[in-house]
Amino acid sequence: DLGSLGGELQELSRKLSVNVVAYDFRGYGKTGGKANQANILADAVTIGLWVRDQPEWNGIPIIPMGRSLGGAAAIEMAIELQTPGLILDRTFSSAVDVAASIYTVFPIRLLMKNQFPSEEKIKLYAGRMLQFHGDADNIIPIQFGKKLYDACPSHHKEFFEVPGLGHNDSHSELFWVEASALVEALTNKKEGPK
Repeated sequence: DLGSLGGELQELSRKLSVNVVAYDFRGYGKTGGKANQANILADAVTIGLWVRDQPEWNGIPIIPMGRSLGGAAAIEMAIELQTPGLILDRTFSSAVDVAASIYTVFPIRLLMKNQFPSEEKIKLYAGRMLQFHGDADNIIPIQFGKKLYDACPSHHKEFFEVPGLGHNDSHSELFWVEASALVEALTNKKEGPK
């Protein structure tokens, strides 16, 4: 729900000197529709195409960033738009991997409709990727972030294990340093947002 992220979005824009476009998935926040895998991934591509087609942003690289479930959407956008960069924060190899680790007595892999197979999708991404995960994340354990990272074929990827970082904690200083370096490398700019 974007309603609770206003300060974080402003901080992203200010600290990284970028334009930030954020949206609620269908069925989240005040949006209509149904939240499911097909809609969430389609929404990501639709937003990415809209951003790409804005004349005032022509030539500015799109760098999808996703946290938690948003990681699956960011991966989808990065693959479909062939973006030069991707930032993933505390996300998973697949939603079904996480669910199966919690509900060990149920055949979750057979029952779960919205599996979000990010591990399979990331195999199609070869751009620059930064991935952050806290070792104190008790919602998406770090092994699922590492599994996703290992599946990415990019030769320009980095995984940062952040000590003490929980799932809903604020970004670490390491995040700001590394994300800023990626943005600068991909945009070759030193000025603020336009």
